[in-house]
Amino acid sequence: MVNTGETANFRCQYSQDYKTDDKVVFKKEKVSIVMIYSKWKKKERFSISDDRDKNLFNVRITDVRSEDAGVYLCGVWLHRDSYSYFIITAVHLNIMSKVGVVKVSGYSAGQIIFKCHHPQYKNNPKYLCKESDGCSERKSLSVQDQWMKNGDVSLYDDTTAGVLMVYFRDLNAGDAGTYRCGVKLSQYTESFTEIQMDIKQALTHGWVNKSVYLGDEVNISCQIPEKHQVSKLFCKEDENHICQNTNINTSKVKLNDLSPKSVFTVTISNVTVRDAGVYWCGAETTERDLTFISLTTKVQLNLIMHPEQLNIRRENS
Repeated sequence: MVNTGETANFRCQYSQDYKTDDKVVFKKEKVSIVMIYSKWKKKERFSISDDRDKNLFNVRITDVRSEDAGVYLCGVWLHRDSYSYFIITAVHLNIMSKVGVVKVSGYSAGQIIFKCHHPQYKNNPKYLCKESDGCSERKSLSVQDQWMKNGDVSLYDDTTAGVLMVYFRDLNAGDAGTYRCGVKLSQYTESFTEIQMDIKQALTHGWVNKSVYLGDEVNISCQIPEKHQVSKLFCKEDENHICQNTNINTSKVKLNDLSPKSVFTVTISNVTVRDAGVYWCGAETTERDLTFISLTTKVQLNLIMHPEQLNIRRENS
């Protein structure tokens, strides 16, 4: 795997019998196999160095481009007066294009959501991986258009919008690092956004416990970091512990953004049984092809019934 603009190097080992034979490199095309490099045919940016003491030759491709992706065949020219070749090794060269770099911050014990936008590749396979392990463990989806848990994160491939959503829960220092949020363009090419995630210490008021009587109104004070000033957000966890503002009844939940920059107030009127549960306060920011939501304050909303309400429920039961 090589990033665009970098240099690709691969080795081709051969037996002692082929030490003096000329070395060649082919590439598989859609309907044919094309000679890319030989003693008589040279291609710009391609070169071969033959180490006969070690019985191997090195192939070097500089300034790699997406069109260089594919399957290469290392071989030897058996008879110079004929077209007889012996193929030694097949090399699968995958080319990755980095479309941008985004820095994001999460908070210990909080949650964060990435939304990686790929509108032109709505149905292509998408993935998330961490660079510290060489992206060897790719988190991807076997199904689309529904949340799926994959290890310590949940993923959702929205084929309507062309967005891969990645959900981190209970953030800790181990989640910090550099990630790739990518999409497969073809069998041997892909593009990705590099995400540099930093995990900061939890906010002072990162947990709020509120109780409210059935039918009453409740005001919730939300704290977010001052740097997140793009779009403040309030969402409710569903049965899968996914927090989305689509779970909110907007007709009865109002967000008051007139308070100080790092604080906003949410009012829920005429509280019902369905309003009880876990909410999160946070902020949404969009940079390049990535939207990220940092959820920093957890709100547990508990429902209390007046004595007369309890009596009515008992009578009805």
